[in-house]
This record gives sequence, structure tokens and C-alpha cells, in this order.
Amino acid sequence: MNFEATYAYMKSVDQTRPVQYEQAGTGYNTDIMCPMYASIDQMEKYATEKPAKPYIQCEYAHSMGNSTGNLQDYWDVIAKYPSLQGGFIWDWVEQGIAQTTEDGVKYWAYGGDFGPDTVPSDGNFCCNGLINPDRTIKPALLEVRKVYQNIQFKAINLSKGEIEIFNQYFFTDLNEFSFAWEIMADGQIVKQGVLEDIQLAPQQRTTIKLDINAEIAPDTEYFLTIKAKNKTQKGILSAGTLLAYEQFLLPVYKKKIIDNLTITQKIKHTENDSLITIEGKSFNLVFDKKNATLKSYDFEGKSLISSGPVPDFWRAPTDNDFGNQLYIRSKVWRKAGERKSVQSTKLTESEDRLRIAFLFDLLDEEQKAIAEYTSVYTVFPDGVVHVDNQFKMKQEALPEIVRFGMNLVMPREFDQISWFGRGPQESYEDRKTGALVGLYSGAVADQYVAYIRPQENGNKTDVRWAAITNKEGYGLQFAGLPLIAVTAHHQTMEYFESLAPTYGQLREGEVRNNKHMSDVVPQNLTSVNIDYRQMGVGGDNSWGALTHKEYRLTEKTYRYSFKIAPLKPGENLVNKAKILRSI
Repeated sequence: MNFEATYAYMKSVDQTRPVQYEQAGTGYNTDIMCPMYASIDQMEKYATEKPAKPYIQCEYAHSMGNSTGNLQDYWDVIAKYPSLQGGFIWDWVEQGIAQTTEDGVKYWAYGGDFGPDTVPSDGNFCCNGLINPDRTIKPALLEVRKVYQNIQFKAINLSKGEIEIFNQYFFTDLNEFSFAWEIMADGQIVKQGVLEDIQLAPQQRTTIKLDINAEIAPDTEYFLTIKAKNKTQKGILSAGTLLAYEQFLLPVYKKKIIDNLTITQKIKHTENDSLITIEGKSFNLVFDKKNATLKSYDFEGKSLISSGPVPDFWRAPTDNDFGNQLYIRSKVWRKAGERKSVQSTKLTESEDRLRIAFLFDLLDEEQKAIAEYTSVYTVFPDGVVHVDNQFKMKQEALPEIVRFGMNLVMPREFDQISWFGRGPQESYEDRKTGALVGLYSGAVADQYVAYIRPQENGNKTDVRWAAITNKEGYGLQFAGLPLIAVTAHHQTMEYFESLAPTYGQLREGEVRNNKHMSDVVPQNLTSVNIDYRQMGVGGDNSWGALTHKEYRLTEKTYRYSFKIAPLKPGENLVNKAKILRSI
């Protein structure tokens, strides 16, 4: 909540006139301007009706599990109207109780874990905070920090380096902050500087001009990032604490002109009733015609996949997915990618590539066709595989899909991930404002986010490319055409999945099953999702509110493409990705 803005607004309006407002979801009127869980539209309606009181939600942005989506959308509207003063996120800390399994594994217990079965509880509904019970942060808190910042940066003319700074504070001059900027080329800093003596009074704006001129390389994205830190200690904040930042994609991209390539390698292939085998200089691929997938991918004697790409339309339900019954509404898609009726397989050969086109139907549990799917794999002489997927629903009344992508499994030794996209924390379509585009890397195991009740976690958005490798450097690189979402874990989806909610009323046939962090056990594999996108996590509330439409996958048809390339030790991932994404 913005206390400074509240104080300023209260001084500017007549506080004697009572105002009635229908509190969201209650059906009654109140003179108190502290509604709870009002939608963005409801807030804007109040703000446009000449309100006489500040509007503060006593609860909003319910942060249960993997949540706090569309917070930036809330604050875009709050910033637009002086009467809207923000609100109190529900809530601050998870109320889990530390317990230990018989094997000595710590986990957080919640409702239903104590006492006899006859004791009523509301499951994990005590776990809806921005921080964990031990006060470590959840990824959503990083989004809140970014959305709540009181220094705003706006692009005026990026080609000239012109940026507007807005001091959103009411009582603080910006001379209390130090400002620095940097330009990154494909995630690597190429230029940086500081802004000297920025003095800007509260609620004032100024335009600055940065010297962003730099040599522009082809097939390279350039990002400008500005950061503000406090100069001295203030309260609990030590000097140098990051308090505001923004990132801009510079409009300087230029395409590299590629000469016609001379083909020096040939691809050999054999085909029988069930398999297509392709051999190159240092790679071997096998396609399974009966299951319409890439079955194996060997490179320099190493097996890079355990099982090939399978269409994926599902995720382990979040608490909000349970609340709005997405897990029931869209259940038909849960295993649809594995239920196939292959219609045709077509192999086409040209001078420098082989093209394998699979056409199949996706089936529901009753073996009825619900969608038509086409996967086209184009194999090049260097072992690179271009994958193009098309999806079309075959029935009118089908529900929305949860994600559109593919899942494949690699051996466990491929335990390192690098990516150029948003990070380093997980991000989702409706919760990515706080995650900057950059070059990141780490262990696959560290991408797991241990929500108290296991659920969907670890997604990366706006990914240009990602690489999954072993410690030597062997592995696979995935290049988006243009962007993809990526998830990598040492568990399959089922380890994060509960089949029924732990709170609220159960539907007929459902069985309550409290799942905990201790149930998420690393497996001898690396599961990788390469997606077009996944729906947002939502967060208006956890008992019925849908994810906002712009962050859902409600179309009947989708198409996306990406490339897979083998990696060996010592390769420059940035340069290789440029080649993959430009050809």
C-alpha cells in the first residue's frame, strides 16, 4: 500500500461526504473504502465515479502457492487514478509447521496433517504468503518488489537514448539515490555508465539522455537496463540496496546476410515399417513411426535423450488451478499428448536435409479424437533438428489447454542449464515484470521451487535459447523461433501433481491427499519442457477467479517452432544460438 499517496490524496478531497460501494463478492454496501478482492474493472469503475475517499483493498492479490499473477496489471490501473491507493496482499508469511519424515527429511506441515481424521481443516489454506515459514522468499516476492518500486522509467525515444524518470515518492527527492545503466548484447555487458547527481522533487518528471551509441553486431539483441540504489542506509535498508530498475529492448537489431551454404556432408538414412534411422558424421537419430516421435538422439557416442518429445498440454495444478477448477475443466488434456492415433508418416529427402512429417490425432480417455496434430522434424547434416508443431482442436466444445509445448526426457547426467531469457527466478506470462532478460546458468536441481504443497514451478519465459548439458559440456541446445518457455527438473510432472485439492469441498470420487515437499524426490532423469507458452498463474483469489484471459490459451489452433542442436565441450552457446536462430 502507498501510504504517501494516501496521505496526499486525503488532503486534496472533501472527506465529509459518505460514499457507498458494493464490496466485491459480498452483495452489501459499505461506507468503508477497504474492499477486498475487487477486480481491476471494479477498481477502475470506482475511480471514475468521482470518489471522495481513497480506495485501499484490505486484501487482494492472493499469494497462495505459485500465484501473484497480473500484479503489474493491478498497479497500472492504480497508478492511473489518484484515488486508488493499492492494498494489502494476502498475505506475508506461510503458516506451515516444521516436521521431519522418518528418513530425516524436513517439510512444512499444514491442515489435515495433525489429529484424527475427524478433525476439520482447510488443508494448505494457511499457506498463502510471499515468504516461506522460515522467512526465505518465494519468487512472487521479487515480482512485488519490482511492481511496488517508486521510481518509474519510461522510454521516450530509445533510438536517441531518451528516458523519462518519474519520482513517484511524495516526500523523497531522488538525490538520495545513485543511478547506473548498462547495455547488454545477448546478455553480455558492452557499455555502462552512471547518472551523476539526479535531483528530482517528489511527483516530478525529467527526461535524461544516455550515450547508447555502440557498434551493432548482426543477429544480436541489445538491452538497456537502468538501476537505482539508495546512497546511504535508511531504516533497515543498507546502502546500495536495489530499489528500482527497468529494462528496454533497444531498436537496433539488424539481420545478418547469409551467403548460400555449400553442402559438404551427406545424410544417410534407412526406413522400415516401424523406424527411420538417420546417420550423419557424428550423430545418429532414430524416429519411431508408430509413436510419431524422435526415439533416440546420439552424438559422438553419447545418448542425449531417454525418450523423445511428446506433445504436452498440462501442468501440475497450482492452488489457483484447484480454486477455479481448471484441473477438472481442462482434464481432457492431461495425457492427450500420449494418446495418439497416427494417421501418416512421410519422409522427404532433398540435397541437404531430411524431412519427417508425422500427422496424428490426439485422443481423449474414451479414444475419441479431440485434436489434430502435426509434427515435422527437419534434420540437417550437422545433426541440427528443426521441429515445427501444429495443433488444431477437432471438437467445438473442448476446454482451453493449459500449455502448448513438448516434453522430453534426458539422462540424469545432463544436470546443468543455461538460458538467454527472463530470470534468474521462475517467471510466468502474468508474473514476469520482475525477471529481466539476461544470460543465466545453474544446476537443473536449483530450478525447483519447493512450494509447501508441490505444484507447477520453475518456468522460464521469453527464452531465446536454452541448453541442457552435463558437466563436460555435452548436451542439447534448444533455440526458439522466435521465443519459447522452458522448464527443466529431475522429476516428472507427476511428482509435483496432486489429483485433488487439499482445501475446500471435494467432488464426488475425489480423495484428499496432503502432498508435501518431502514427496518430491529427485529421479534418475532430467525432464525438459520446450513450450510455446504456458498459461499464467493468476492471483486475484484462490477460490474461483480465472487467470486473466490475455494470459490463457483459449484459441482452437496453435503453431510454434524450435531447433534442437547437439553440444560438445567448449562450444560458445551464444554464438551457436545466433546461427541456429538465423538460418
